[in-house]
Amino acid sequence: MSTEAMILLKCPTCPAQLPPDAVRQMATAFGAARARTCEALDGTETYIYLEIDKAQQQPAFAAAVGDKTRELFGSSGVKAVAMTRVAEKAGASAGQVAPFFYTVEITASAERMPEVSGWYDGEHMPDLASVPGTVRARRFLSHGAEQTSYACYDITTSTIRETPEWQSKLGTPWSNRVRPHFLNLKRNMFRALPVTEFTNA
Repeated sequence: MSTEAMILLKCPTCPAQLPPDAVRQMATAFGAARARTCEALDGTETYIYLEIDKAQQQPAFAAAVGDKTRELFGSSGVKAVAMTRVAEKAGASAGQVAPFFYTVEITASAERMPEVSGWYDGEHMPDLASVPGTVRARRFLSHGAEQTSYACYDITTSTIRETPEWQSKLGTPWSNRVRPHFLNLKRNMFRALPVTEFTNA
């Protein structure tokens, strides 16, 4: 089943240091079907993605996630982002094992996000999905005055960005027109740990 919504938990510490069973409680509260833990290769942070197979109503979803995060994680430093899936595409290496997870976070104003989304969904994501080694490409969007786009790539190798095939997809005329609208840009390469399935979701 395709993920319709996501809760991203950004953790400055490893999962073992989180409050006991807090992630499972968070998943249960929102009916998450799966959890994927991703550890940054540079060791700076851990991202935990709670995947939800049902569409969520915004902005109530984001408000509820914020409240539950404060309740469960307190002062642990965990930050939560409520997201909605806006695009998904099978990659050139669909079906292969993807031990790595590459993400790109871009913030833009609500006024500019439609233009950014048009580029992402119409050119950039299909181009990167076509690169050998890309298993799947998805994009999620947060909500607010300054929206954040989360592009997520399941990949077979952590060095995919260095390949000629990947590099050939960058710096297009459309990319050059859109990039000035990025307010923030963050890239992360993660090691993807085994997915946890929640049978009670």
